Amino acid sequence: MIEMNGPLPGKEGLRFPEKIAAVAERLIGVQIENQPAIELIKRYSRQNVLIYANPPYILSTRTTSSYKHEMTEEDHEELLDVLEDHPGPVILSGYTHPLYDGKLKGWRREQKGLKLKLEQFVKKYMD
Repeated sequence: MIEMNGPLPGKEGLRFPEKIAAVAERLIGVQIENQPAIELIKRYSRQNVLIYANPPYILSTRTTSSYKHEMTEEDHEELLDVLEDHPGPVILSGYTHPLYDGKLKGWRREQKGLKLKLEQFVKKYMD
């Protein structure tokens, strides 16, 4: 059982080594980078590089502001310009907004409705 503020001691703690080993195995060959998205996208500007961008959604499309680092509309515009210039495939997550609609006129849009309850997420991925 996992409490809201962390795992319970005892049985759950005994499973940590196997969980860490599973994560380590999954990350073999993975390169983790910590740099601004714009720099990263420009650095990997190649046809054979797929960019999946999931920026904080434009504030006016959300009901809360829960990100430590918010993006202004100017930041979104800069990101869209860099993604538009990327020579490879791009997948971009976000909500409909005039800025996105105007900048990405030539892009194909696919809308997906997905509602996932926290209980389902925890059960599916934490068991």
